[in-house]
Amino acid sequence: MLFNRKKTDALSILCYLVLLIAFTIVSSIGKDVSVFSVSVYAAALYSGASPLFCPLLYVASFVVLGRFGLLPAAAISSVFLSIIFLIYSACKTKIRYELLLFVALSLIGFMLLGDFDKDLSLTEKAIISAITLALTPVSNITFTAIKEKGLKYKFSFEEYVCLTAFSAIFGIGISNLFSPEIYKGLAVIAILLCAYLFRTGITSLISAVLGLALSVYYARIDYVAVFCVWGIFAQTLCGFSPYLSALSIPLVDYVLQVLFGVYSDYGTASVVSVVAGALLFCLIPRAALKKLKDSLSLFREKQLTREAINRNRIMTSNRLYELSGVFTEIAAAFGFLKKEAVSDETVKRVMEERLIENACLSCENVDNCKDKGFPKKKDVEKLIDIGTAKGKVSFIDVPSDMAKNCKRPNDIIYGLNRLLAEYRNRKIDDMNYQNGRELLAREAEGISEILRGLALDTGTVLKYRSAL
Repeated sequence: MLFNRKKTDALSILCYLVLLIAFTIVSSIGKDVSVFSVSVYAAALYSGASPLFCPLLYVASFVVLGRFGLLPAAAISSVFLSIIFLIYSACKTKIRYELLLFVALSLIGFMLLGDFDKDLSLTEKAIISAITLALTPVSNITFTAIKEKGLKYKFSFEEYVCLTAFSAIFGIGISNLFSPEIYKGLAVIAILLCAYLFRTGITSLISAVLGLALSVYYARIDYVAVFCVWGIFAQTLCGFSPYLSALSIPLVDYVLQVLFGVYSDYGTASVVSVVAGALLFCLIPRAALKKLKDSLSLFREKQLTREAINRNRIMTSNRLYELSGVFTEIAAAFGFLKKEAVSDETVKRVMEERLIENACLSCENVDNCKDKGFPKKKDVEKLIDIGTAKGKVSFIDVPSDMAKNCKRPNDIIYGLNRLLAEYRNRKIDDMNYQNGRELLAREAEGISEILRGLALDTGTVLKYRSAL
């Protein structure tokens, strides 16, 4: 945004300073200073400038110019337009095509009061008002394009036309307010920048537009031709070296004067202005120009498409990386879910306790066995070892001492086989759980690797040439 109403920072102060300069320069585009800058004032308000601060700034521009006779007319125009914009802001409505009507109404004060320092006829005031009205859409489109697009989006044809027209108008104001030689130096910088930043052909067009300002100032069309020749040489040699391109303009300017006498007054000021412009261009850091050139290269339609594709590819790549991380975490989570296996000694001890509890405690001979120390611990452990090794036990597996003294060996065999079956089923379940967990972990890790590969491939941007 050009102007920030909510806070005052360095950028906002700079924007308002540039706006004050624009007021003073555009007011000077005629043979005499007048209210031409009402068009710029309306465009500034439309672009978000403060309706409360801008009237002071606008009136101050005429104080800077020393045209106190125009202060009443300038105050009426600025205050009227600020009130209109405040009303629209309170109604939360955007001014559109009616802006021209409001600018015309704001000029009624000028039509009635004119310039107290100079006697203007009604015809002269009408011509100044008509020019101001004509400049209003040009200024408005120019300010809006810079505010909303800047170097981020490609300008439309109408915006390019208004930008070039506003540049020519600005050049006339600079020539009238300061000196045509100062404008020539600035034009040299602009032409060299265009030669460095833009592709072939654009520089010649911009050079012709810049030459219009001096052609109007001097009432001679020769300056359009001179600036076009500057642009041709600057664009041609810039491919070899920007410094050689900068050197060519003062040399070409001198040759044109020697061969064709294009300047009626070619003195030290003319030479210094052109040389100074070329030197100032050479002092601009190449890194800053390269960055600006890369930004402008995105305005080409093919590059814009490629830039959009690259942006989408990077966004997709980031999403794929994030999704890959999710599956990596899933794989790690399956690793944490590993089940601790119960040792065989613990299983045998539990089986021994449950076997004695289920088979012996319900036997009518349990007290007699306890007195004699039956069943012996080593016999029970031996029978359990045989069972875990074979999967089941039978009568031939029962130790002889146990078989001789036990009254109900069938209960012991049946109970132990049931415990062995439970143990075997539990073992199978644990194995299936472990295998399933490992399988899911491997699958998750595999998916994560595939997604990382896709993210790497997708994240590779399509290259483009920054040369224009």
